Amino acid sequence: MSCVHPNHPETFRRLVQIFEELELRFRVEPDACVLHTGFQGRRHGLRYQIWLWIEPDDNSPLRIRCDYPVNVPASLRRTVAEMVCRASYGLRDGHYFLDMRDGEVGFTCSVRIVNHDLPTELVSDLLRMTATMMEGYWPAFEACIFHGMEPEEAVVRFDPLRCAEIGPSPQGSADQ
Repeated sequence: MSCVHPNHPETFRRLVQIFEELELRFRVEPDACVLHTGFQGRRHGLRYQIWLWIEPDDNSPLRIRCDYPVNVPASLRRTVAEMVCRASYGLRDGHYFLDMRDGEVGFTCSVRIVNHDLPTELVSDLLRMTATMMEGYWPAFEACIFHGMEPEEAVVRFDPLRCAEIGPSPQGSADQ
């Protein structure tokens, strides 16, 4: 590992160790101290990338971000912004996002790390939650982006609670 996080070197090393323990394929982005891993959704066959990083200041949490493999066309960004709001409503441990500039859409969550304590189970649970949220709401986002469905109808029609729980897979690729 060539990256040593300036404020959290032990935590970053621990994160790499956890990925190795979980037998995840990953790569380190040395300039940004970010870990990349990938997984393929079980229900929809989509491939996702997950980024884990620690912000440079001491009070910042460990963040996990996962983008859908599609950029929303400019003409649909207001509709998808409503979808993001509806999908995020009531969530305590994460939220969906949309970058209005380039159309990136996905899910992010974070956790505060106390005294550099980072249990393997915590990271595994966060990865699983992120994967589950991405997989669960894909049909609703897909309906809005590709089929012209209104966000309110999409959320009602594609209830993510019916989706089977998924998690990161060792077969995932950090390059895809």
